[in-house]
Amino acid sequence: MEKTLNYFKITCLLCILTCSFSAIKAQVSIVNANISAYNISPNSLSDVNILNTGKSVQATLQTSLYNSSHELIMTVTTSPFTLQNGLNNSSSLRYTIAGTQYGSTNQAEYIKKAHVLPSGLFSYCIKVLPAGTYFEAEEYCQEIESDISTFLLLVNPSDKDTIDTPNPNLIWNHSEPFNLLGSGESFRMVVAELSADQNAEAGINVNTPILLKNNLREHMVSYPVNNKALVLGKRYGWQVQQMSNGRIINKSEAWEFTLRIPRHTTDIKYFTLQRKLDGGFYTIENNRLFFRFDEEYTSNKLNYSVYNSKMEKVKTTLINENQKDGNSDTKNSGHNRFGIEISELDATEGLYLLEVSNEKNEKFMLRFLIK
Repeated sequence: MEKTLNYFKITCLLCILTCSFSAIKAQVSIVNANISAYNISPNSLSDVNILNTGKSVQATLQTSLYNSSHELIMTVTTSPFTLQNGLNNSSSLRYTIAGTQYGSTNQAEYIKKAHVLPSGLFSYCIKVLPAGTYFEAEEYCQEIESDISTFLLLVNPSDKDTIDTPNPNLIWNHSEPFNLLGSGESFRMVVAELSADQNAEAGINVNTPILLKNNLREHMVSYPVNNKALVLGKRYGWQVQQMSNGRIINKSEAWEFTLRIPRHTTDIKYFTLQRKLDGGFYTIENNRLFFRFDEEYTSNKLNYSVYNSKMEKVKTTLINENQKDGNSDTKNSGHNRFGIEISELDATEGLYLLEVSNEKNEKFMLRFLIK
């Protein structure tokens, strides 16, 4: 009987201690934090309101700031202070900053000097730690989105512009150096074809991109020559987006441009070849050049080549205006009229050289510009 009574007393005592301990554990909580992206300092990170529903206790604060990839920006620790019963604000706690540690990233170095957050998403966490009497408090965390003095904008082609080149330079700009991007953050450019009833924003959001350029580190992107070709008269939307671990956290406006349908041009006939080149050149359109070649000797087939500005031979089609079908490469003694058409695969803007040899292997040349 005595053993049973003692066991009952011990059990009750454990229950009382457990209940008391649970009450102590739940007595401290952080109500809110007063933090601004415009003012990042050890003191501002420690500006909090704390509710203590129990007796006065000794405590310290530990606050930490992270970027969107959870890389540490800075950690602040205060000296011990007294938490009175009720609501305690930072002005009444009378603590000092005991230590501040900054991370090793470019963002951390920037914040240490500028005391403001660069654009992007950040998280902020606070712990109240016991400095004497034991208690527990939940960790308080919140997200901060910063867009201080930031811009992300498109420059060229301007909105609803009509361009003349199928490989335009797409130019954009933003307000901060690329090295302030956190781990997992990047910029990307999106280009999408628009249907007749779509604006640029809708097309970017729902259409399959024809160009998706990731990890941009320059403010100019040349539309790649090996990408899906832009179509004459079609409308295209484009946008630059700031990404963080696969999520869009900022973006420019969406603009549109159209590839101009060229006006019909009349081919110029007929250019004359020279034995020696000078500084001049002829300008042609439609990728087609007509020329006259005078053969002094017994005639055979036309021996000719066309080179681009790198002196690489390009693919051409010969047009023989002396023949009814226009397909023969034969020439006559005397006047001959020919045309050459540059293949679409080789037809880019720039200077070209036509070189023709007569029957004695004497060379005649003509320089021309495709635009």
